[in-house]
Amino acid sequence: MKFARALAIGAGEGLADALFSDLAEQVDKLPLERFCTKGGWPLNAKISTIAILEDRPQKIVLMVYVGFTETGAACCSGDNFEHEHFEELSLEIDKTGWTCDFPATA
Repeated sequence: MKFARALAIGAGEGLADALFSDLAEQVDKLPLERFCTKGGWPLNAKISTIAILEDRPQKIVLMVYVGFTETGAACCSGDNFEHEHFEELSLEIDKTGWTCDFPATA
């Protein structure tokens, strides 16, 4: 995941807004499937807010608050199920390239 707006701003005023915009545009790249507890997949994800927890010379640590709908096929009825999620996701952004990689989940 790349943070182009944040890269353009660098640091200081407007950084939080730039990070929010970058995340909102790429919300589909967040590893939200790890929060799907009913065997479905995430849909309609939206970032509600972010908080900068650390801002160091080489990295930024964010807490991202995101809501989405977990949806999937119901077993026998042929209907889909939906389950609303509101989750917190911690991200570490490497400021040398303004990127964030997500570790693989087991």
